[in-house]
Amino acid sequence: MEKSRTHFSRQIIEDSGSLSGAVFGSIPDKVWYRSLQEKNFTFFHSILAEIERDLTEYEHYQIVADAVDGYNPIHDLAAAMGTALQKRLINRKKRAELYFSAAVPGVLGERHAEFWLDDEAKARKNRAVQNYTPLAEEARRILDQDKTALDRETIIHQVFDWSFPHCPQWETIGRDRVAAGVYPSCLTFRDHLQPVVLDLLGSP
Repeated sequence: MEKSRTHFSRQIIEDSGSLSGAVFGSIPDKVWYRSLQEKNFTFFHSILAEIERDLTEYEHYQIVADAVDGYNPIHDLAAAMGTALQKRLINRKKRAELYFSAAVPGVLGERHAEFWLDDEAKARKNRAVQNYTPLAEEARRILDQDKTALDRETIIHQVFDWSFPHCPQWETIGRDRVAAGVYPSCLTFRDHLQPVVLDLLGSP
């Protein structure tokens, strides 16, 4: 059974002086994946409502969500949930700006801001990456694609049309693993993610 990585993420949050939200680390990956597979709309609406309830009351919000990157279905779902949260806040007459942060290089989007890190900040970031041992291989692959990936932070604008057919990389990998006998089944964009996202975005 895959071990939880939550404590690694919690340590980074604490070290950065940030606060974790109401749903942080409370739901195992397998529950997210099963809920997508079963198209459990109620589950995703409850998560979004809990995030909204957890927000301190302000007139202006800036939301930064994972980008749609095709790398991981939960990243793509998080992008959609960020969009749905923005919609909810605007419906409450709040000002809500939405931005995205890509987990991997080469993600489509319009650059909003790019911050090149000074030596001290780069050192802190590299220590955090090195200490997050379960993601060491992923970090290596990212650096193979872009040697400067850890030297900067980039925030993008992204518009994604969820109504069109799409075959993300995670679906292709999943199908390959089913064919190899590694997985009994896999998530797909059309059958699992798209219905959940369209339901979230279609709700008031």
